[in-house]
Amino acid sequence: EAAVVFLGIGLAHIGRTELFGASAVRRGVAIEMLRMPFLVAPPLAEILPGLIYPQNLPSVLTTYVLDPQPGELVLDLCASPGGKTTHIAARMRNNGVVVAVDKNERKVCELRATVLRLGVQIVRAFCMDA
Repeated sequence: EAAVVFLGIGLAHIGRTELFGASAVRRGVAIEMLRMPFLVAPPLAEILPGLIYPQNLPSVLTTYVLDPQPGELVLDLCASPGGKTTHIAARMRNNGVVVAVDKNERKVCELRATVLRLGVQIVRAFCMDA
């Protein structure tokens, strides 16, 4: 069963620098939902497969703070299902190496499928305990 996605219109209570800045203090309400014209939307994973990959905010923020650069070596622990891993690879312009580790073989298979589907070539996925 696909995950449910909620869409809406919100008011930002903090600025971009406060939300994404390296020294930002993250507490309180960042976005207040004003209106939800679509109470339940279809899963985004099926829209433009291979071209977009919806992620949750913590995964995006982790990659933003990490700021991976082309040619670097990055270790991603607890890497499945691959959203953060492939975002790191994209920020590196598919140049370098991302070592992705997860302790569950099924999850590693899912990670490898995501990497393959998105055309990422720099990820090396391993099943092991971090």
